Amino acid sequence: MRERVIARRYARALFGLTPESGRTAEVVAATAAFARLFETETDLRRLLLHPGVAGDVKTALVGRLVADETAREFLTVMMAKHRLVLLPLVAAELGRMYREAEGVVEAEVATAVPLDGEMEGALRGALERLTGKRVELTRRLEPALIGGVRLRVGDRVVDGTVAGYLREIREAMGGVSA
Repeated sequence: MRERVIARRYARALFGLTPESGRTAEVVAATAAFARLFETETDLRRLLLHPGVAGDVKTALVGRLVADETAREFLTVMMAKHRLVLLPLVAAELGRMYREAEGVVEAEVATAVPLDGEMEGALRGALERLTGKRVELTRRLEPALIGGVRLRVGDRVVDGTVAGYLREIREAMGGVSA
């Protein structure tokens, strides 16, 4: 929990710097790209987090990997404060803040069978009307849902799945199973 609070502060600080430059999208993209690299490349992560590696070596490495000056300076500050381990959380929060500022909301739809294009379009349209924002829809297949749809928009979840209904019935019966 504390890590998320700290990550949110760092993300807010970086996001607050970007309107001045007018390059918010570039800074967000550069930070996200480096965060993905940091997460997937274990040797890079070990090197950047190792206390025995000199700060100027780490800074030079980040300088070679990150072209955006604002993102590079931000990452250097994170390294100096020994907070680079929080970079994936910071990048996720920064991306969320950027999407919110751009009027985009993320939604996730889970179904037992793939949605066809028409159904996905109708769902996206309904969500856009409901939220008043552009919707980025992520689809997940979960055969265990049996049927129906589970929808997550932000921190709200609507479970209209057969598995969800069965769970509600089981709970209403006090856990009795047939």
